[in-house]
Amino acid sequence: MSTEFWTKLDNRLARTAELAARDGVEREGSLQVREFALALWHRRDDEAIRLLRAGLDIESSYHYNTPVEWAAGIGNVAVLREVLKQDSSQQGLSRALITAVCCGQAATVEYLLRSGADVEREDGFDTPLLKACQFGNPEMVETLIRAGADVNRRSRYQGSTPLMIASDYGRFVPHYPDALYASTLVYTTALPDFTGRRVQDLALVPNHMAAIASLVRHGADVLVRDDNGLTALDYASGRRSAPHGLVESGNRPDPRIIEFLAQHQRRGGCFIATAVYGSYDSSEVRVLRKFRDQHLARTLRGRAFIGIYYVTSPYLVRAVGRQKWFIVAGRRFLNRLVARLRQEGF
Repeated sequence: MSTEFWTKLDNRLARTAELAARDGVEREGSLQVREFALALWHRRDDEAIRLLRAGLDIESSYHYNTPVEWAAGIGNVAVLREVLKQDSSQQGLSRALITAVCCGQAATVEYLLRSGADVEREDGFDTPLLKACQFGNPEMVETLIRAGADVNRRSRYQGSTPLMIASDYGRFVPHYPDALYASTLVYTTALPDFTGRRVQDLALVPNHMAAIASLVRHGADVLVRDDNGLTALDYASGRRSAPHGLVESGNRPDPRIIEFLAQHQRRGGCFIATAVYGSYDSSEVRVLRKFRDQHLARTLRGRAFIGIYYVTSPYLVRAVGRQKWFIVAGRRFLNRLVARLRQEGF
């Protein structure tokens, strides 16, 4: 990210601090949650826990963050454990998980997943995996996939997949007050003693290319289209409007992402089935893709099989994919497999 970007951001944050100092905490939210956030920031766990046990309202907020979100975002598992004793509902766990993912708090995410947080629960339009893809965090992407996140789950907004989101956000930088605010708890700069820590010292360096490679390795479909008929390659190429709350980084679309997606599109997806049935969108191929995404992609052996298949099948199809004996034999075998998968609900 450019020096100019950070200079503009620092100026806007300074203005936020001025407003908060002038108007007082009433403008920003709960005084108690403010004190709770300060205790967390300065690693005074005993003070944060004392506030909780003294009756801190866990539904109140400061700068739009509730206590569970402050604890998760700052990455304090000990205090988060105390908060969740008062609210262990899926809503509380989900709030914490989404915030921890946005802030890149790996240990906190692992703790929440062990505590029963639903890796597929939506917060608005977003799942934890979609958030990890927005911020280009490949380690978080891997963690969530291992926990069972669906790499091909569509967002309720325009039917975008995690691969599309990572491809799209790879062209942009987070911009205050939306994405960067959520990912680094930027509004904490309005609190006393917080202004000495620069925002870029908190922010993670995004690596959307690595996140995209991880998704594809785990079976993300490069050919699927959203509700507007666009693929991940279209997103990476800028063939849609900018996401709300972001500004263009000034860079052209990342050529590494475009080349990577273009190569995988040329390689094709369900290569053998597409050659046998003549269409990537045939009902039989859709059943096989569903089996791949919902079963094979969720096990270690299944992902290994997918990897081997993607390496070898393009060469097989190129060599004999148009020969009649291959199509007849392949269709006979795949028809039986598809019939069985349909009986099992795929």
